[in-house]
Amino acid sequence: MEGKHQKEASKEQETTFQKPATSTNFVPVYSGDDYSPALTSAAALPKRSRVEVTGGGFDGHCRRVERPAARFAKDHLKAFVERVERLEEEKKTISDDIRDVYAEAKANGFDVKALRAIVRLRKQDADERREQEAILETYMHALGMLN
Repeated sequence: MEGKHQKEASKEQETTFQKPATSTNFVPVYSGDDYSPALTSAAALPKRSRVEVTGGGFDGHCRRVERPAARFAKDHLKAFVERVERLEEEKKTISDDIRDVYAEAKANGFDVKALRAIVRLRKQDADERREQEAILETYMHALGMLN
């Protein structure tokens, strides 16, 4: 009995997915939360969602149709990712070079901590540096750290 019921259900399912004689471009589309299959004309779908039936007949195999705009966006995205990856590699190389310079300075007897502080101060604008020095002096005076 169950076998007969299953055959009827599969026949019913087959008829649901048969290509109607009146239309030339129908595809199975799963919509909604329950993913219930429904036949929808590909022309009725938004351009981003269109699918095309592969093979000679309607056998349920579908593939996405890649539009030129989507191809351009894909290539553009790939180019951005590759540029960032290349820059990350360069950044790592430069970082290694800077570390080597500090190691060389230390080997020649220089205080690396002081060198880093000078580099940081030289990056600042002269007015900004004076302002920070004044604030630092005020705090040190308030804490009794200055004579």
